[in-house]
Amino acid sequence: MTIQANIQLEKLVDALRNAYDSVYILKYVGGRFQYEYISVSENESTYLTEESIGKYVEDVIPSYRTQKITSLLMRAMDEQKAIQYTERLNAADFERMMCVPLPLQDQESTYILVYSKRLESIREETFEARSGLPSFDYFRESVQQKLKGLHDNKSLALIYINIDQFSTIIDRIGHARIEQMVIDIAARLKSILPSHSIMTRVTGDELIILVDQETSFHCASELQIGLSAPFKMNKLEIYVTASMGIATAEGSTDTVDSLIMQAYRAMFEAKQLGGNKIKHYDECSKRTGNELDRNMLERELKKAIENQEFTLYYQPIVQLSSQVIHYEALIRWVSPKLGFISPDQFILVAEECGLIEMIDEWVVDRVCQQIRSIHRDEIRVSVNLSTKTLESNRLEALLLHTTKRHNVDPRHIALEITEHSILKNEVATIDKLKRLREAGFQIAIDDFGVSHASLNYLRLLPANKIKIDKVFIQNVTTGSKDYHIVTSIIALAQKLGMTVTAEGVETEEQVDILQKMNCDEIQGYYFSKPVPIESLAGVTASIRKEMESFVN
Repeated sequence: MTIQANIQLEKLVDALRNAYDSVYILKYVGGRFQYEYISVSENESTYLTEESIGKYVEDVIPSYRTQKITSLLMRAMDEQKAIQYTERLNAADFERMMCVPLPLQDQESTYILVYSKRLESIREETFEARSGLPSFDYFRESVQQKLKGLHDNKSLALIYINIDQFSTIIDRIGHARIEQMVIDIAARLKSILPSHSIMTRVTGDELIILVDQETSFHCASELQIGLSAPFKMNKLEIYVTASMGIATAEGSTDTVDSLIMQAYRAMFEAKQLGGNKIKHYDECSKRTGNELDRNMLERELKKAIENQEFTLYYQPIVQLSSQVIHYEALIRWVSPKLGFISPDQFILVAEECGLIEMIDEWVVDRVCQQIRSIHRDEIRVSVNLSTKTLESNRLEALLLHTTKRHNVDPRHIALEITEHSILKNEVATIDKLKRLREAGFQIAIDDFGVSHASLNYLRLLPANKIKIDKVFIQNVTTGSKDYHIVTSIIALAQKLGMTVTAEGVETEEQVDILQKMNCDEIQGYYFSKPVPIESLAGVTASIRKEMESFVN
């Protein structure tokens, strides 16, 4: 290096020492970075001293920091521009690092200047003050820059995360603690992510993460596994699941907003499947030119309620010992404007926009109206009650008034509830269910086995029946884990005086195994898919013939 170059460097270093805690100069030698100059303030804690001069980065820096620092240096050298990196250190402090290629004259080798400053405050528009996550605007800018720099052999992906049952979590721990809960969730996710990923918070219960495309699905799976352990909050164990959508960009023509929207739509579809799922945008149903957005769906739902566009289908529930057949009522909607809309899709929107109670009322009324056409004393029809409807102060009066108006005995109606639907006002809800059972209604716990509180609710709820979730039935083979789980559930429920229904039964082998387990009832495509009321008599007759041959 020439005398002139040394003078330039000394002036630059003097200026930087007044503004920053640490100043380093490194030389790029044989694919490694070697320290040539080190200046550290007295109150700055660091791994580096003057003894580190002449040594390489990986020789003096802990391994968990080496990769990050080296990657920044390489980027600065490759792109020949300053590269800035900011990281939260703790609740109050941030560390900002800058890597700058030195444009020294007559230089024989490439030199890199690195300086860092510890800050006690940072602009709110760059980072969230409490969580330490990059702001959404900063995230967008970062993703857009990366999109512009994509090469043909590289790609990146966004993972859009929505915390399932967020309102239920708020109900359990309170609004005052929910912010800390989200910070804890974000911190756990961040601890799982690769170091080069970027995560931001969109809303209270939604986050987006930038990752490499080739590891995106594996990364999302690891995040779901990481969330499975309970969070401790206010002496409670809170179990968290999340719906995740993945969108991939493979060229510089993609925009950050289009990529975020694709990831959001994939997440929305994962949520429609019941939550705790991962969906890739390429796998989602695409309605080209006629994309169903939430606002349109909400508008058409309101019209559907006013115009009674819904229809009820009934799926048989077969009692194995007596061959008595009951039914579950399932709502269907064919919109004049949008065509067939799956229940998973419109029920979710109805719950979010406050229309679900009106839909549940319509279902109860229509079931009571149609049940009179099935002239059997033992008939029972199950209806599903949403969380909002179950919480309603009008529920008891509505059920009693509707059954009386249609001259239907309450014992012919079974109310199906899921375990998570009673988490809010648990004591009041259980008391309400007790009164409904005393009035003659049957109480069934739907999707049994997938909640962490299943056994506890067997003890607390005044239930007549449990319905074992189909996830346990799909792979039930003799001697399998699912076999032993289902056998135990059936034995326990029957000892408690409850009827057991197996959902999602599709094969003769499953029927045979469940019959040997002494399972009370079977529901699934093996006997029949859901059918309209007009087809119910014919389907019922076919099932009876099937049962006779099966028993024989």
